Amino acid sequence: MKFLFFILLVMTVSISYSQNVKETKIIKVGKEIKGDFNGDGKFETAKLQIVENGIFDEKEWILSVVFSDLSIPSLLFKCDKDYSVLINEGSLNNISGDKITIYSPPNHGCTFMMTTYSLSKGKWEVMIPTFLFPTFCNYISDEYLENMIFRKGDSVYYYEADNSNDTFNLIKKKVNL
Repeated sequence: MKFLFFILLVMTVSISYSQNVKETKIIKVGKEIKGDFNGDGKFETAKLQIVENGIFDEKEWILSVVFSDLSIPSLLFKCDKDYSVLINEGSLNNISGDKITIYSPPNHGCTFMMTTYSLSKGKWEVMIPTFLFPTFCNYISDEYLENMIFRKGDSVYYYEADNSNDTFNLIKKKVNL
């Protein structure tokens, strides 16, 4: 009887734990992501918001990344609104606070731009300058985007297309921090 009670207790705790883990899962890629962007140990939500509508082939959209913690300044950028997403890169440089990459196309086309930002002393700074990423109009998964910029040891790297030939193979580049 004690054994049966023990098994039921373990199952109840396991189910409860797995439900809590699902509820606290960090959304890392999308139009709305979660992370600790200001390094205060609390999770915030970052969300894309339209500031000014654009017109296809005439005028770019102006978007802003706004945060659930109003003490974090918004981040303005220009792009094609329908395809832009945010990527939580985590703390790439051992400085508290998750970094944000904006993945967006120019006004049209199948080549995207990626720029990574870091919040430093209350201001957003470019951590990894804008680089182009040709998609050839193919679907790119969230997992693939998450792995475009990464940390290995004490160094940060990103993959950029080699424009020296028609294959556009991705080459690993080191970021100078």
